[in-house]
Amino acid sequence: DTRDMRVDGNVVADDGELKMLTETLNYEHARRVLVTTKPVQVLGNKMQLNAESASYDLASQKTTFDGKIEGTIFDKIDL
Repeated sequence: DTRDMRVDGNVVADDGELKMLTETLNYEHARRVLVTTKPVQVLGNKMQLNAESASYDLASQKTTFDGKIEGTIFDKIDL
């Protein structure tokens, strides 16, 4: 009824440019966001980032990382 979803296990979300790896991923349809409250790793050609949790707003295409955040930028990127 809500269209909300939850995926558990070794979750890999891949859009062809970036990969997000985590244990649990929730989709909240009313807010149109993807949320993980578990540690998350984001891998791309130009960067690698680890955080304690994250949320991705599908409408604005913005990601918010929370907790201890560590990462590496391998090349020049536009922020």
